[in-house]
Amino acid sequence: MKHLCDQLLLHLGEDRYINVYLSFNTEAESWFLIYENYADQQEVRTGEADSEGELLISIEMAVQFCPFCGVHLK
Repeated sequence: MKHLCDQLLLHLGEDRYINVYLSFNTEAESWFLIYENYADQQEVRTGEADSEGELLISIEMAVQFCPFCGVHLK
């Protein structure tokens, strides 16, 4: 189950190298904010990544409210 938030795109824009979403984990019975950042051409050129699209950062944190619209996630 995912929380679809209209405010998310207003905060992040349409960046194909960043993936942010809120997902419910049934095992933990909790909502998580998932942030993933993928390498772009600039990061490949500077040597921070081997290839475009490589996962550079992945963060998951438990949340009770949507940080973008404030909705209480139940």
